[in-house]
Amino acid sequence: MAAAMLITLWIQNELSFDRFHSKINKLYVAFNRAKFEGEINCWSTTPNPLGPALKQEFPDVKMTARLTYTDKHQIDYNGKKLQADGFNADPTFLQMFSFPLISGNPNLALKGMNNMVITETLANKVFGTTNVIGKIIKFDNKYDLTISGVLKKLPSNTRFQCDYILPWDFLTVQYGKQELFWGNNSYKTYVELQPNASLQQVNEKIKDITIRHSNKQEDNEVFLYPLANFYLHNVFKDGLPTGGRIEVVNLFAVIAGFILLIACINFMNLSTARSEKRAKEVGVRKAVGALKNSLIGQFLLESVIIAFIAGIIAVILAQLCLGYFNSLVQLQLVTPYSNPLFWAGLLLFIVLTGVLAGCYPALYLSSFKPIEVLKGTFRSANALITPRKLLVICNLRLR
Repeated sequence: MAAAMLITLWIQNELSFDRFHSKINKLYVAFNRAKFEGEINCWSTTPNPLGPALKQEFPDVKMTARLTYTDKHQIDYNGKKLQADGFNADPTFLQMFSFPLISGNPNLALKGMNNMVITETLANKVFGTTNVIGKIIKFDNKYDLTISGVLKKLPSNTRFQCDYILPWDFLTVQYGKQELFWGNNSYKTYVELQPNASLQQVNEKIKDITIRHSNKQEDNEVFLYPLANFYLHNVFKDGLPTGGRIEVVNLFAVIAGFILLIACINFMNLSTARSEKRAKEVGVRKAVGALKNSLIGQFLLESVIIAFIAGIIAVILAQLCLGYFNSLVQLQLVTPYSNPLFWAGLLLFIVLTGVLAGCYPALYLSSFKPIEVLKGTFRSANALITPRKLLVICNLRLR
């Protein structure tokens, strides 16, 4: 149960990846689609001018935000130096995505060439506090940047991991000018559609935007793909999504199920192995009028109680192992003890496990005939093939 809990934590983190944004149902990633050597290929890097052009030419597009990642850069404050990485983004980035600021205005934080938004983690490393608005740091020993916002600590289930965010216009400061060539697909473009916009209709309208702006020198079609699907369903074949990381998630869900199933079969084996010890109890109770359904209910209740005790121990074991598990999967997973849904899910998990593990023993034990048991003619393991032997074989097969 502890192993299944840890795997379930990882699965939940994967399934919730970037789904916490309040506008998730209207956020999309711009993709290119083109035919190479007879195959249709799709990729999610786009030209620099694409975002502004989409916003300007199509009323269904509410906002766009371009993003480009940077390598590690040096940050210096009063002689304290460290390496950090981040990305450049349009001012609309903090309006489209739900990354709350501890301090600063999300509408203004990425405006101006020399502003810089840093994370809560980086603020504590550099300044020892998050009250840093207006402080100036040296970036790459060349640029003086003013802290304009502090991001709340980023969750582990987001692709936008960073130490800082720089304004898009800072690229002009660094490189003198921005690359506006429609054939350079080096930038991520995120799009927010109007509330009533149809994705299918928008994709039909925008597909030739690169072809038009490049005077047909480029033949890439552009389409929008839901951000909610981007992490798990990002493998394309013949221009259509065919899978991706969701296959790994499904595999681990099956593994967790098999681990739990093996444990349940072990419990069934132990229960049926002790059947002779409980046979007289069943025989006597049936002889005095106990119904089969009441016996089944008793044995199921016993199984659920054992599962409940095991569940408590499993939670403790899972918590003790969580640090090692995080090191293994390179994440910072936490058990959501403050979430009522966690406790409801845990209770359901325990009850279902108890019922699954106890259903066969309950049916098996309650089927004993009182006359055979009380006469001493009952034997549970003399047959060549018994239910318990079948369970052992199933267990070995699963392993």
